[in-house]
Amino acid sequence: MLNQSAMHAVRAMARLAAQERSWVRAKDLAVEADVPFHYLAKLLGQLVRAGLLEATRGKHGGYRLARPAAAITLHEVVDTIEPLVHRRSCLLTRRECCSESPCNVHETWSQLMDAVHEFLHGTSLADVVAEPQRLEMVLQ
Repeated sequence: MLNQSAMHAVRAMARLAAQERSWVRAKDLAVEADVPFHYLAKLLGQLVRAGLLEATRGKHGGYRLARPAAAITLHEVVDTIEPLVHRRSCLLTRRECCSESPCNVHETWSQLMDAVHEFLHGTSLADVVAEPQRLEMVLQ
């Protein structure tokens, strides 16, 4: 459902949520989240620009959440990296699919996408830290 960049960002943000107010160096975060360093650095920049992370340079610098983990939803993280508006397109064609002119799988696909959106909007980083299996279910 999610592209690899979005999954990497969610994993990194979950690791930061577990250490909510501590500064974490990008190199350490790359190891913890199992994401290539240079790839992660690009994603972290996007998350900083979106206001989800704070960054500071220097010996004790790094990254940390800009808001409490309970106030950041998975939707915010994913949508920063991979805007989800295009996920409403038809599974079988290149056009928008709608109930007035549905494809053969429109109803099932719509229900699945609604469930994904509901999960992402209703799950905070704090939820993921409290229930790690909830995140693993989505990222596999």
